[in-house]
Amino acid sequence: MSTPPPEPRGSDAEANQPGLLVIVPYYRQPELVDMQLARFRELAGELDRIGAGFCFVNDSPDDTALAATLGRASDTLRSQGIPVEVVTNDRNMGFVESTNRGLAMALARGTDALLLNSDALPHAGCLEEIAAVGALDDKIGFVGPRSNDATLATIPWQRALHVPGYDGGYRDGGYRDGGYRDGGYRDGGYRDGGKRGGGPDGEAGEAAWAEALAAYTAPLERFTYVPVATGFCLLVRCEVLRTAGLLDTVYSPGYNEENDLMMRANRLGFRVALANHAYCEHRGSHSFGATRNRLERDHSMILDARYPEYRAAVDEHFRSPQYRAEQLLGTVTSFSRYRSSVLVDLRLLARSYNGTFELATRVLRHITASPAWRDRYQIVVAADRRAIEFHGLSDCLSGIDIHQSLEDVPEPCTVALRLTQYYNWDDMLSLARMAPLHVVYHLDTIAADCYYIRYQSPKTHQLWKAAARMSDAMLFFTGYDREKFQARYGSHEDRLDAIAMPSLRLADYVPEARPAPPAVPPYALVIGNSYAHKMVNPTVDVLHRHFPDLQVKALGYTGTPPRGVIPVRSGDLPEGDIDALYTGAAATVFPSSFEGFGLPILRTLAYGKPIICRSSPLLDELIAKSGDSGIMRFTTEDDLVAAVGELLSSPPVDPGAIWSAHDQSHSWDSCVSQMLAAIDQLIPTITWDKVASRQEEIDMIRSYLAAREAGGSQGLPAALRHPRLRNIAKRVPGSRGAARWLRDAIGQP
Repeated sequence: MSTPPPEPRGSDAEANQPGLLVIVPYYRQPELVDMQLARFRELAGELDRIGAGFCFVNDSPDDTALAATLGRASDTLRSQGIPVEVVTNDRNMGFVESTNRGLAMALARGTDALLLNSDALPHAGCLEEIAAVGALDDKIGFVGPRSNDATLATIPWQRALHVPGYDGGYRDGGYRDGGYRDGGYRDGGYRDGGKRGGGPDGEAGEAAWAEALAAYTAPLERFTYVPVATGFCLLVRCEVLRTAGLLDTVYSPGYNEENDLMMRANRLGFRVALANHAYCEHRGSHSFGATRNRLERDHSMILDARYPEYRAAVDEHFRSPQYRAEQLLGTVTSFSRYRSSVLVDLRLLARSYNGTFELATRVLRHITASPAWRDRYQIVVAADRRAIEFHGLSDCLSGIDIHQSLEDVPEPCTVALRLTQYYNWDDMLSLARMAPLHVVYHLDTIAADCYYIRYQSPKTHQLWKAAARMSDAMLFFTGYDREKFQARYGSHEDRLDAIAMPSLRLADYVPEARPAPPAVPPYALVIGNSYAHKMVNPTVDVLHRHFPDLQVKALGYTGTPPRGVIPVRSGDLPEGDIDALYTGAAATVFPSSFEGFGLPILRTLAYGKPIICRSSPLLDELIAKSGDSGIMRFTTEDDLVAAVGELLSSPPVDPGAIWSAHDQSHSWDSCVSQMLAAIDQLIPTITWDKVASRQEEIDMIRSYLAAREAGGSQGLPAALRHPRLRNIAKRVPGSRGAARWLRDAIGQP
């Protein structure tokens, strides 16, 4: 039998009864009492404000050193006006029964209880914030703080924080077999609280650590509902004790006893909250020795049998948008031991050639070569390695991590930068999960505007509509493209729309060692590809009809060509062959009706050749930036014929004149500097709400797409019945609201 708890010291026991009873069981190790006493004395004002008192439970009745230390600690705290009771068991009862003695006292007095392990050190403000969160809702039955070693309550990004002289004793959280480490003990006694992984280097080190934590818990919501919390520092409301009871001794000597109480109370309507702005350091521990695995296994089986919902609830938390958002926020920290990082997404890059790939690879080359980028960010690339080699990027990516897929990227990054527009949902949704900032470098809208292209990649329009809403920045090649994109998908208050125009320097589009002109007569080069808007075939037909003796090479011509026309297959030509085409041409015709930039214009001018271009606002923009030397316009067929006739009847154009008249101040360095400036502008705008809301939207879209695929034409009703969708659609009132959101965001199949 244990001895009854003594009356608190003092002339008026009732007056000394606390409004919050802090229960700390001890088993041996008197040095832990001294460690906590120093912290409790620092928190004396806070303890007084919340009306806290202590119940120290001595579970080592034969340990005279522990008894003496507890006596001195009690006297010290009482001298500061803090009520303390020391309860000594008459035998080693273990953690569960010792804690129940304190809980029974709290229940008898009608006060809330705070369970505190002997190896727990609350930071300033922790206990006050826990008590305040507990008072926000009568159905909050439990409140725990954030910590360095508290499984589900562990700050997931804490390992990234670095304060000289102090690492906070971080240990990777996580649960095993559903059994949470809970400050248990060995042989019926408590884990010894041996310090792990370093600690404060005096007051200055801990103050710096507290500053780091405050800076990066500040964006979080004040509290988060969770299925369970860890018992090393846990507020238990008195109403829970009245209705759900105490810890179940079936879990003695430990493991899962607090989880059982929380799940039992949850069935009565009580919730568990994490006070995100409260922090309690957990000073590490030892396990139960040889019995640990057996206790974890046996007690997990009991818990799972009683509460089948437990494991699903915990799994759901670790998969939740809120948890992912916390991980992503950890990449934005001035206290980080890691550099901020940019994940450059080039997964679209294939072993073929086109203008989009050429511009994207040139951007990547100059990002990796830029001292400003390399000093500011760690660069990580997601791309097919065979495509990297195909486009000759291996040298410029030396020393940079290259990952075949996003699943291979080991850590979240600060910025996810997509160097091309999206063409499938998975590419966008998977990349937006990887960083708190999501940036897209967008070329043009032709793939959504032309239905025959749009339906090669289903739902391109809806995909880009979602990308417009889910991006922190849209970077455009030109103002023309920005205007077209905004006209179709709108501008958003929270999205930065900026221009990062590719280089206009002619030297960037011609090799240093120019190929020798081929030993054939000069020809007219019609440039494009097989897509209808490139207008290669109609243009060739016009040229052949009006100039039947003109030699023509047509890149992208399809079908059987007229006499004198040499078709060149687009998409397969290596860089050297393309250079040879431009070198041998007398002039280039670029008839495309829709472009986002106009790479052939610069390439032609770089080779000192004239080019005949279809008039467009895009051409006006390029000319305004760099001049019109070497450029001839056409709008109608007659204009085209007149321009070709003028070139045929005039002396060859002087390449030097084209170069000297071309404004070449805007370079690739200018382009990537514009991108960097946009990203730097975005960093301070990162907020918890934005990051968490985006992660929720990702889950909602994934659930809808999965249900739509399974349900065919009934995809929308099926999506609204999807269990994950029901959980994450809380922000959209009612099923009709969710339906409208889904139709607007993704489109009805």
